[in-house]
Amino acid sequence: MSLSDFFDLPSEVVSAFSKGINNWISHVRIAVKHGITDVFDLTDIVFFLHHPERLGREIETWEQDAIKAWKDIQKRILAEFPQLRGGSDPVPKLSKAKAEKKLDAYIFGLKTSLLFLKPEILLVLREITNKDRQLLAIFGYLRYQHRNPGDIYDIWAWDDDEIAEYKKSAERKVAASALNQVKKSFNADSAMKKKAFKLSVAPHVRSLQKQITAWNGNKSVLTIGKKLRTILLREIRKPIYPDTPNAAGIVQLHKRLTADWKKGTLASPTNATPGLSSHGQMRAVDFHVKNGSGVKVGHSGNPQNWRDKGLSSALKDAVTEANKALGRTAFKGPLLRPDEPWHYTYIP
Repeated sequence: MSLSDFFDLPSEVVSAFSKGINNWISHVRIAVKHGITDVFDLTDIVFFLHHPERLGREIETWEQDAIKAWKDIQKRILAEFPQLRGGSDPVPKLSKAKAEKKLDAYIFGLKTSLLFLKPEILLVLREITNKDRQLLAIFGYLRYQHRNPGDIYDIWAWDDDEIAEYKKSAERKVAASALNQVKKSFNADSAMKKKAFKLSVAPHVRSLQKQITAWNGNKSVLTIGKKLRTILLREIRKPIYPDTPNAAGIVQLHKRLTADWKKGTLASPTNATPGLSSHGQMRAVDFHVKNGSGVKVGHSGNPQNWRDKGLSSALKDAVTEANKALGRTAFKGPLLRPDEPWHYTYIP
């Protein structure tokens, strides 16, 4: 058990062990009472409690004194809890190279499962050559499927050919007319007219190809992908994952990445997972505001600026008026998560 895993235990167990090494067997009793019955995990906790200088570093095969200390702790635990008996060796050691190889084998299993979600995903992954960027993309697809079962086809980004076809369609003309109605309403607002503010629209579509290029070049994607790999390298060392991946192990890893994933464990990259961006079809609209000199005073960024200048409320009023004039709900918004008062969704 790693130090990071320790803090995932029930709060009563964390609190008990945090009191120090004195009477540590009583801490073990509390852990067992709360369902921590893996003798290896319990021994790890007590061992690292006695050796904080290791900072959670695993025992290597050459560290005979540490191995003996670990085994002595396990014997003491088993003397009181013989029902936990399950061996006398430390948690199986796996070199970083072997762990990487094992993780890659499990990732291949996860990748295969995406074939049944949407075959095009595998084509996207082929164009993401960096392993950490690819891993984060796989995570994004799995998480999206878990949160939004069944609708990935409805939002999947258009490719260049589909965008070219859209530009010639009647739907684009209808959308342009609806956008002009929003601009007309905003520009007629008395407060905006007084400041000579004008609304403009950035309804550009980010094709699937552009999203892949952005993903491959985004620094935050690489940083977060590396962190995700580090987390999974710890996860994959657990005995529940056989060295040769099987269906149960892949299902367990899938569950850890979706249903069991703790919010906030990873930051969100500044690019959406390729194919899943709300700008991948002509559905997401970013509105911008310029002053009389043509300088942008409101763009895709700094939501507080939009509120301070009164732009967000003026735009929301303009959208409401436009929907009323069009006789239908053509626009919904603004986007609340993340906080983007300039971002609205167009409904054909």
